[in-house]
Amino acid sequence: MTCGMRNAASTRPRLHLCRQQSSPLLPLTTDHLTTHETPLRASVIVFPGSNCDRDVKVALEAITGRAVNMVWHGDTSVPVSDIIVLPGVLQRNASLKFVCRDSFLKVERADTYFTRRYKPGEIINLPVAHGDGNFFADQRTLDRIEGDGQVVFRYVDRATGKPTREANPNGAQRNIAGICDATRRIVGLMPHPERHFDRILGSDDGRRVFESAMMKAAA
Repeated sequence: MTCGMRNAASTRPRLHLCRQQSSPLLPLTTDHLTTHETPLRASVIVFPGSNCDRDVKVALEAITGRAVNMVWHGDTSVPVSDIIVLPGVLQRNASLKFVCRDSFLKVERADTYFTRRYKPGEIINLPVAHGDGNFFADQRTLDRIEGDGQVVFRYVDRATGKPTREANPNGAQRNIAGICDATRRIVGLMPHPERHFDRILGSDDGRRVFESAMMKAAA
């Protein structure tokens, strides 16, 4: 199963959030959904060099109160899960430098499985830390993504909410920080919600990414 935000120009993994109830080789269905009485069941797929997969595990376990399955990419099966986190790859930063800083994102879609706890147009703070975080696509693909409403997050100026060059940490096309598939079950993003899941980390703006998934599982 692919999770968007992939580019052959780079091989460094990045996180993608996939809302699913069974093996990643099967179609997405509504079978076996958890309820409010059962904590969210989560699996993280681990590849060599995966970025922050352990951080995601810590965040998910803190929020859901349930152990997370760390699944090696070579395994032939995945435990029954409500959410699967997969790595992906992006292009080298436009600056050719490693970037580590807070970034401010505008929530473009608040109706995906991972953004239900946000408000449309809300500005949130999620950190970036990468040398390969540049979302790139040809103009036709970009136009299709925009036209189909598949942009979920966009890098913006904190004060104005506008997508400026200064707000863009990596040169991502059209300041795109996150996209979703047509079903809105799958979200791919560059910034790290797992690094801002608790106020002790400086912000808890990323917590609602995981809480949104819990809401859908309990629906």
